[in-house]
Parts: sequence; C-alpha cells; structure tokens
Amino acid sequence: MKITILSLCVLHVLTHGVKAKAGFISLPVTRQTSSQALARRQADLIWNDYRGHGYMVDVDVGTPKQRVQLALGIESYGTTVVGKCASSRLPENAIECKKTGAYNASLSTSSLYVAEDGFDEIYEDDENALENLSYMRYQYYADDLTVEGQDTMKNVTFMVSKLSEAYIYGFLGLGFSINDSVTHDHESGILDDLTAQGIIGARAFGITLGGDYESSSLVLGGVDTKKFSGSLSKVPLVDPPQGLSDSAQDYHWLNVERAVLNSGNGTNTTVNGFKAATSSSLAYSDLPDDIVITVGEALGVTNWTDPFWREVPCTRGDAVNGSLELEFSGFTASIPYRDLLHPSDHPEAKEGGCYITVQPSWDLAGPPEYRLGSTFLRAMYAVFDQDSKAVWLAKYEDCGSEEVAFSKGEDVRGQCGGELSTSSGEGGSPNNNSGNGGSFIGVNGALMLGTVLVALFS
Repeated sequence: MKITILSLCVLHVLTHGVKAKAGFISLPVTRQTSSQALARRQADLIWNDYRGHGYMVDVDVGTPKQRVQLALGIESYGTTVVGKCASSRLPENAIECKKTGAYNASLSTSSLYVAEDGFDEIYEDDENALENLSYMRYQYYADDLTVEGQDTMKNVTFMVSKLSEAYIYGFLGLGFSINDSVTHDHESGILDDLTAQGIIGARAFGITLGGDYESSSLVLGGVDTKKFSGSLSKVPLVDPPQGLSDSAQDYHWLNVERAVLNSGNGTNTTVNGFKAATSSSLAYSDLPDDIVITVGEALGVTNWTDPFWREVPCTRGDAVNGSLELEFSGFTASIPYRDLLHPSDHPEAKEGGCYITVQPSWDLAGPPEYRLGSTFLRAMYAVFDQDSKAVWLAKYEDCGSEEVAFSKGEDVRGQCGGELSTSSGEGGSPNNNSGNGGSFIGVNGALMLGTVLVALFS
C-alpha cells in the first residue's frame, strides 16, 4: 500500500532506559569506532576519522522490534536506517553494519511502503547510470519507532538504504531548514513530530560531545545546566551559501564573522568571515585554507605535499599555547590548538600519533562548503533552537548533570563554576522550569592529492 507522509503518533514517555520528564527526553549516547579491518580497507588516514566514528543512540524499529543503532545526524532532517548488511564491493562495510544492525521491513507487521528513491525516473534512459548507482538505492517506509525505552512512536517515515555500501549505519536526523519553503516529500522530522504530539515543549535539543569523547549529552526539548556555566549566548541561524546541494538546506548554518588565530606568543592572524554548518558525524572541520595552514604549521607540519601531513606527535599539543577563535554575533568560541588534535587509532599510524582535525573544504567544483565537526561540539555546549532559528552557545564544562525543559520565556544559567539556575524573564530562550510540559590553491591541491595517494597506494 502506498501512502503519503504520516505524522508521528506518540502516546507517552516511559522512564525505562531514558529519563523522561515533562517537556524533554534525555538520550544516552555512545561512541562507535571503526574496526581495524575497516580502517585498513578505507586506507586513507583521514577517512577513518572523517566518517568512521559516530555518536550513537539505540532505536527499535517495527513490530516486533528490531534493534538498530543510529548515529546522531544534526545535519540531516530525516531518519535513515540500513535495510541490509550486504556489500559485494566493500565486505568490511557489511561486517561493520552487523554491529549496529539493519531493519528488514518484510519482518515488521506495522511497516508501510511509502515511495521509491526516484532514480528510475531520473535515469530512465540511462541504464549504465542506474547500474553504477545501484549501491546507493533506497526506499521510504513508515513504521513504529522506539527510542531508548521511550513509548512507541507510530508511523514514522524514514529512508531505508537497500545495502550497506552507501551507509554503514543509519542516522537519527535532527536537521532543520531555516527556509520555511523547503519541503520534505517522504521524510518525517523527529523534533517536528515530538513537538506536535506534546512530548517535548519546543523544537530544540541541547548537545555536547564532551571534552574526553565519553561525556556526550543529548536532551531533546531540553538543556543540561551542568554542562556549562553562566548564561548561553544566542547566535542566529543563517541561510546556507548559494550554489550548494539541496541537502545543505537542512544544516544548521552559522555566520562566522571572522576567525582569529592566536599564536599564544602575542601575534594574531585574522581570517575573513565565512558561513559554516555544524556537524555531529564528521570528526574533521572543513575550514578556509588560511586557517588550516596556520594551525598545521603551529602543530608542526613542515611538508604539505606529504600524504601524511596531518599526523603529528600528540606531544605537539603540550608544546603550543595558541588557539582558534571563531567570532559569531554575540559569542566567541575559543578552541586551544591542543584540542584540535585527535588521537590516532588507525592500525598503521605511528605510536603516539595524533591527527590535526582541520582540513580544507573538499568541494573542487562549486563554492566551498565549510563544516564545524565534532571538535567544535566537544568544546561547546549548544542548544539548537529551531523555533527561534538560533543556536545558544557556551563553553563546555562538566560538573554533573541536571536537565531541564527548554521553552520560550526565560533564560537558563549553567550551574558549573558556582552558577545557579535563575530566570531573567527575557523571551525566546531556554527555560529552567521542568514542569511546563511542553586561498592557497597550490597548497590546497597538494593536500587533496596527498590524501588520494594514500588511498591508492596503501
């Protein structure tokens, strides 16, 4: 039976496995790492960290329930699940997929077919294109979905990838389009439907990925006041740059008014402003070349044509005092250079090696697409407020956990550093009342060529 988009029908929230209070849902988050076999197959030192790590939540799909782990996707509007852990070209992907699980619609009595991916119509006169794209094929289904012990949500519409070549695991989409005219024909937004059913009080979520990779926090419709101190600063969401793909409409775009590279010895380098999207699934941040080069040289890069340029001794972090400062409207995010190093778990990496987690934008045709990867969300506590089209930011701290509902009407203050939650009466911000219910072209080319060489000859 073919259907149109269905709304989530949510009954109520249980307290088993997930803390459910009036107006918000707290989700446990775990960090997934790639196996050594997958890392070797991917070969490229960046690529393993670029997409091989995910921050995961447990989700049950269908009737009877099929357990899958989905990565947080703050840059994806809809939810995606893998339909079959199989790959003739990339067998390691299939092995990795089985760790997080797949969804078989034919085994669910509550599944409803919605639509195909549309490739047959787009490429109806090009059989070769259809064959080459076979690993990317997908369908849309509607089915029941249960997030970490929450009561079952009915008729959630999501994308089902047919094979595990394009997706090793699925994504729980928390993306958002600032443009109200953008529509999603065959996908249902989790935050949209949770809000419409009164389970959470606002289309918002508070998140940090934690400074030590193990302190992640995600609260749908809420904020954890013990993950920062003082007040949160409101930074408006902005339209994406012109000329990007349609999917870029669903990213949370921020305007970086300028970037300052503080050397730590009294000299600063200023880089002109740019727009950047936040990402929970990318370990690396794609940034302007001048930032990448300055950070890289501060951390010891001397040969930009070396395919392994981004791997440096982790001890370099102890030898530098500099920082990357991203200036937004009303807030400056300061990230020490040492926090831009990521410990290497690649099987062929040097002992004691770290990766530099900034890199040039990969878009060779069209405008650059800058991203703030998980390094940014480890350094910050952020509340993505889709109702107000803003992100509320503060420096990440950790003094425990106390979660409160997010709603329009009052400010909330973080409790770390001796701060207490207080109300200011100013509208459009987090609420502490949990009872409310509700370019260097040559250098850039060398960097990318080096990465390709690693993939070809490893």
